[in-house]
Amino acid sequence: MAAPRWKWGGSKGSGHGVAGELYRPAGLSVAPWQGGSELYVAASDGGRVSVFARRSGGNGWKYLRTLSAPPAKERMLCPIGVAFSEARAEVYVTDKWRHCIHVYDSEGNWIRRLCKSGRSPGYLSSPEGIAACDAYIFVADTGNDRVQVINAEDGSFVAFVGSDLSSFKRERDTAEPSPGAGYLMQPTDVALSTDHSKLVVCDSGHNRIKLFDVSGLHSGDHGIPSRPTCVFGSLGSQRGQLRSARGVAIDRMGFVVVADSGNARVQIFRPNGTLVRMFGGKGKEPGQFGYPTAVHVGPLFELFVSDATNHNVSVF
Repeated sequence: MAAPRWKWGGSKGSGHGVAGELYRPAGLSVAPWQGGSELYVAASDGGRVSVFARRSGGNGWKYLRTLSAPPAKERMLCPIGVAFSEARAEVYVTDKWRHCIHVYDSEGNWIRRLCKSGRSPGYLSSPEGIAACDAYIFVADTGNDRVQVINAEDGSFVAFVGSDLSSFKRERDTAEPSPGAGYLMQPTDVALSTDHSKLVVCDSGHNRIKLFDVSGLHSGDHGIPSRPTCVFGSLGSQRGQLRSARGVAIDRMGFVVVADSGNARVQIFRPNGTLVRMFGGKGKEPGQFGYPTAVHVGPLFELFVSDATNHNVSVF
């Protein structure tokens, strides 16, 4: 069993009033500025995003600040995903119950809101995971069973990733993906490769991980193939199988990390979907998880894992 190098949280608390308290932590990510020394963590039931700073000498992290509250009419209810645009110096936070994306500057000041509730292109329903590059935001539009690409400036619709329609029925749970593998059911997270050419989608409702080629976005062609280039995973608890996976990440070498939430573990796969390693298990001891909800690979190849029911974040 892997033991974490650093851990924060572990007490449910009230979700309010205590600096850095993590009540049901969800998405987390290291900001691309300040030399990779700031970790942002969304506390979903706390209604806020906390920022941690790397300690001198790289020995763990310490609570730094909380992102400023939006205006009263834009109050943050349930932050889930966190992503960044280095070129724009902006932070993007999905709000599951306000069906929108909050935008902050790199100093933690609220700037604007993108999108609103609905089913039309560019509208969201219970969004969760999010990824971003300079011009585009990729969002897991969970309640609408789809992934959308939107313009980072004004939130206007750009493209769908995969099918633009929900399957409304489950893929057959077999070793090989069905012909409708481009369809998604309750996608909960997305992750963008370092070169921005591949998008990894956690297709939670189908218990699969799907990789899509999104390189056309950066060549002026907004068309994205509806079929994934790689699909892996199936329902179960054996090695390589998934149960209600919630989070996904991809490192600089293309390895895919999955928060296999229902199995209380983390699994790591090669770019072709071959399992490399898994660790965790149900519990509260170091290296165990209650319900891991998000994963992130930092610039120093640190692996960050948020645990919703144990109310903590671990670094491996």
